[in-house]
Amino acid sequence: MRFKHFEGKTLSAARAQVRRDLGDDALITATHDLGGAGYRIVCALEPKESKRELKKELKSDGKEQQLAPQYLAPRQIAELSRALAWHQFPFEIIEEVLDNLTQQRQRATNEEALEAALERMLSFAKLEDLHTERRALLFFGPPGAGKTATCVKLAWLARLARRSVSLISLDSLRTGGAEQLEMYAEKIGCRFFHSRSTQRFERLLRTLEPQTLLFIDAPGINPYAKEELSQLQDLMELRVLLPILVLPTWIDTQAGIDLVSAFRMPDCRHIVLTGEDIDRRLGRSIAIARAAALKLTYISPRPHIAQGLELLDQKSLSHRCLKDIPASFLATSRASLRGQREANQNSSSEDMQASNNKNNKQAAQQTSKPSLSSLSCLSSKDTRSRQELADRASAMREIVPPPATTTGAYRIAIASGKGGVGKTAIAIGLAHSLANLSNGFSKNLSPRVLLFDADLGLANIDIQLGLKPSQDLTQALRGACSLQDCISRVAQGGFDAIVGKSGVASFAELAAHRVEKLLEDLQEVCSSYDTLLMDLGAGIDRTVRSLTVFADEVLIVVNDEPTSLTDAYALIKVTLRRKSDARISVVVNMAESERRGEQAFESLHRTCRNFLHYELSLAGVVRRDMQVVEAIRKREPLMVYAPGSDAGEDITRLARVLAKSS
Repeated sequence: MRFKHFEGKTLSAARAQVRRDLGDDALITATHDLGGAGYRIVCALEPKESKRELKKELKSDGKEQQLAPQYLAPRQIAELSRALAWHQFPFEIIEEVLDNLTQQRQRATNEEALEAALERMLSFAKLEDLHTERRALLFFGPPGAGKTATCVKLAWLARLARRSVSLISLDSLRTGGAEQLEMYAEKIGCRFFHSRSTQRFERLLRTLEPQTLLFIDAPGINPYAKEELSQLQDLMELRVLLPILVLPTWIDTQAGIDLVSAFRMPDCRHIVLTGEDIDRRLGRSIAIARAAALKLTYISPRPHIAQGLELLDQKSLSHRCLKDIPASFLATSRASLRGQREANQNSSSEDMQASNNKNNKQAAQQTSKPSLSSLSCLSSKDTRSRQELADRASAMREIVPPPATTTGAYRIAIASGKGGVGKTAIAIGLAHSLANLSNGFSKNLSPRVLLFDADLGLANIDIQLGLKPSQDLTQALRGACSLQDCISRVAQGGFDAIVGKSGVASFAELAAHRVEKLLEDLQEVCSSYDTLLMDLGAGIDRTVRSLTVFADEVLIVVNDEPTSLTDAYALIKVTLRRKSDARISVVVNMAESERRGEQAFESLHRTCRNFLHYELSLAGVVRRDMQVVEAIRKREPLMVYAPGSDAGEDITRLARVLAKSS
C-alpha cells in the first residue's frame, strides 16, 4: 500500500489538496499539526487511487506503458477470504493475503490468484535444494510427529531418482524404533545404520561415501526437557547436518511457535508437515512456518509409506486451501456484496459529478449538509433524475459527515462485521446497565437511554424483550406514524426502545434519501435522551455505513473466530474511510476467558495499527455464559434475569467504561 503526504498553511488548504488529487473518497490515515509551518495530511493510496502514481513509474524508453486493470472480482476475494478462515489462518496472514489479492492485475481463477499471493509471502524448497546444502538430513520434532515415516518416504523419493541412500537411526528411546526403520530400509533397498551416541555417529559419517545421501531419524524429543534437548544440540555441533523440522498439521499455532523456539535450532530452515489425513486445516502450520522463517518442503497426506509425500509449493498449497471447503462456509453475505457494489457506484457517481462540474469542489469543502431543496429549481430538460441526484447528495453526506452536535444524546453504534456474535444481547444489556447507572452520561440521577433496532430486515430486539408495540419502525418508514410514536417503554429495564419487525425490507434496500430522512428524525427524537444505542445490522451495507458516520462512537462486537475478526477489520476500514476521526472501540463477546478475549483483540488491534495506522481501544471482554441463552429464551433482559452472572458483571463493567469515556 502506498502513502502520499499533503501540506497546507491551514487544515482546510491541505484537505483541498487531498480532494483535488484523490477525490472526496480519499482514505486519510493521519493528520499532523506542524506548528507554525501548517498542517500535513497522510493518505493511503489503494490500487485504484494510486493509478496516476503507478503510471509515473511504469515508463520505459520514454514511453508510458499501459497499466493493467484489476480483474479480481470482489466475489473472488470474499471466497478466498472465507477459505483461508476455514483453514484457520491467523487474522494477520489473511489480511496480508487479501492485501496481495487486491493488487492482482491480471485475470485469474481463485487458485491462480491465491498461488501468486502465497508465492510472495512464503518460501518453498524441494528435495534437490536440500541436498545442495548438506548431504546429511536430520529429521527432528516432538514425539509422534511422524519423523520415521517422513524419513523413509523422502529416502524412497531419492531411490526413485537413482541416488545412493542410507538410513540412520539415532533413536535409543523408543522401543522398536530402530528395528522399524531397518525393516523399511530393507524394503526400499538402501543401507541402514543404528548409532546410539554422538561419538559413534561422528565416526560413522567419516566412513560413508561422500556421494551417499543420508536420511537421519532423530528420536522424538521434548524440547522442554533439558536432558533430551542436550542430545540434539550435541548432534548439531557436527556442522555437516541439515536439521529439518517435522510437525503435524493439528498442532496449535502458538504452541507450535513456542515449540520451535524451545528447540533452539538456529540452523533449521525447513519444515515437513504431517497428519493431513487427520486435520486438513493448514492455516496453523503455515503460520508456524512463517513465524519461524521456515521453508515449506513436503506434506504427508496419508500415513502409509507407499503413498509417499507430496511437494508443498505455492501451487499445491493454493489447491489444498481451496479444495473440499464446505459450500456453506464459502457463501458470502449478499448484503455485504450489495454494500460493496453500492459503495463502488457511489464512488463512480461522485467522480463523474466532480468532472462535470468544477464548482462542486467548493461545495464539497463545506461542512454543512447539502440542501435537497435546491433540486426543485432543476430544469425539466435535465437528463439526470432528481432521485439520482438525491442519492448522490446522500452519498456525499456519508463521506463528509455533518459537524458533531454538542447537545442531545451521546450516540453509540453497536456493530459487527459478522452475524451471530451476540451483538443484540450486548446492546440490550448495555441499555439496561446505562439506564441504571447513578452517574451515567449526564448529571441526571436516572440517565435516559433509547435503544434503536437498526437492523430492520432481521430485527429481533422486540423478540428478546418480549415487546409487542402497537406501532413500530416499519410503520414509520411507510409514513403511517412518526418515529416518536414508535417509542416503547421497557419498564423492567428502565429504558425506551424503538423496534422493527423481522423479515421485511432492510435499510440496505432503502433509497439513500430515505435513510437520510430517517437519520434526521432519529436525531430529533434522541435530543431528549442522554444516550442513544443503535443496534446495527451485520456487514457493511449502506445503512451501516450511514449510521457509523452518524454515531459519536462505534462499538464493534467480535468473537475469537477468524471470520469475525476479518469482517470486523473490513467494517473498521470502511468506517475510517468515511470518517477518519471516528472513535472506534471493540468488545470481545463469548470469550472463554478474559485472557483469550484480550488475545483476540490484540490480533485485530495489531492488524489495524499495521495496515490502517489506527489505534483501537478495548472497551471490554464479555465471557461466555449460558445464562445469556436462558434469558433470551425467557424473553427477559439478562440484567433482570441474572445480573450477577459472569456476562452480567462484564456488561456492567463495560457500561461504566463507556460512561467514563463519553
